Amino acid sequence: MRMLSLTVLLLTSGMAVAEIDVRGGWQVNLDCGGAATATAFFNLDENLATGEVTPLSTAECGTITFFSAPVSKVGSCTATGEAGQVTGTSFTMPASGYATSEQILETPADFFLANCTVQRVVAASRHEGAIIDGGTGTATRITGSLVNGSVQMYNTNDDICFNVGGPITACSFDMRRNDVAVGSGVTVQPNASVRVTFDTVSVSGTASVTPLNDAAAQIPPNFQLLGSVLPIFYDVSTTATVSGPITTCYFYDDVDDDGIVDGTQLAETALQLLHEEGAVFVDRTSSLDTVNNTICAETTSLSQLVPGGPTEPPPGDFRWWGKKLLLKRNPAGKEKGAFLFDSAYLDPFPALGGSDDPRSVGATLEVISASEGVATFTLPAAGWTATTSYHWKYTYNGSLVGGPVKKAVLNPWRGQSGSAIIVKTTDTGLPLAGPQGTVSLRLTTGTQRRCTSFGPATILQDEPNFFLARDAPAGALLDCSDASLGIESPSGAFVD
Repeated sequence: MRMLSLTVLLLTSGMAVAEIDVRGGWQVNLDCGGAATATAFFNLDENLATGEVTPLSTAECGTITFFSAPVSKVGSCTATGEAGQVTGTSFTMPASGYATSEQILETPADFFLANCTVQRVVAASRHEGAIIDGGTGTATRITGSLVNGSVQMYNTNDDICFNVGGPITACSFDMRRNDVAVGSGVTVQPNASVRVTFDTVSVSGTASVTPLNDAAAQIPPNFQLLGSVLPIFYDVSTTATVSGPITTCYFYDDVDDDGIVDGTQLAETALQLLHEEGAVFVDRTSSLDTVNNTICAETTSLSQLVPGGPTEPPPGDFRWWGKKLLLKRNPAGKEKGAFLFDSAYLDPFPALGGSDDPRSVGATLEVISASEGVATFTLPAAGWTATTSYHWKYTYNGSLVGGPVKKAVLNPWRGQSGSAIIVKTTDTGLPLAGPQGTVSLRLTTGTQRRCTSFGPATILQDEPNFFLARDAPAGALLDCSDASLGIESPSGAFVD
């Protein structure tokens, strides 16, 4: 009995000193402060008792880019002296000194700082980072610095055109697991910007998300791609055997929460995620989460994905400047709504007697609250009159179905300030139980839609029973679609 107890004690003690498990596949995302970015791939083995780490060879070498030059694929790569060490939450590779690596590019890359067209890179470097395991004992991410002891770059004649000694600590790395395990609903995020979920995995493998600048297919016309300097295409692939739908999600930036994707003029509600299929990019957007800044696409295969959005609204959609929006309810329960749209561009108005003339087709006003849904007001054709100067006026006369809109004016000629739409109501159509967040408006007359959106930056007051906002830019919306305005379909996906 004593021997058994001693054996159990020794085993338990051995397990207690085991280091965090870093075994498996990793994608390394490298950022050298704008001077260079790169991706690389590691398969790591580890002695859990001692924490000694052994890198294993991989079939994929990754990419590299310098400053604003296009991304170049690494055709072949070798490394020596990489044996690393895990100690507690610390990760170093190699454990001491530097490992020597060589990368040969498929396509030479311009390194303008040294007036060099780089074909080969030789570096002595070391990874020093912190392990994130969430308390599970298995690492999910490793972040830290890449310390370069020396870097030599060779041109297409294999002459050294850049040579610098270290230590250089300007590069940071973000290592993320890219193992794809057998199972259902398997999710992997090798890159901070892209997450992939496989419906069914029957044979395990790894996944990679490689940023590229060259498109594998034709981009739709009038489509703006995301990317700070050059457009970014994310090449998604896996060595695992998968089946069923694949959901790929992209995380975009809107740090100031103004509804516009940072670095662009695109409204976040206009974002699309395109997927390369048969030499063309196809919109496969399946969901959009503007709270967590995430857009997802559902596909049945893997290839290049690109986020972006159309740069022009479809015919019949006109984005207007929102001059003022007021929604209020007083203590006695009396309500008031006042809306003023403005356009300095003199967008075309319905033709008198045409198919979009509100005297024939009437009009519909929708008030879309981010927190309380959609209020719809009908302005029947019988309430509209017009002058020969294309000035329409709607007046509720008591016998029409469609109150509480008491007055509406469509005036395409309003002096130097352009066109105007004015609507006044005696009912907000919304509970106004709390803050609205964002309120958008859409006025439809036949095939023509005019819209504006009052986001957080335009709001002067937003509280129960009172909402006041001014000066909503026309560029806050791409078009007047349900997706741009935040109206959800019955399935929960944003749709146009």
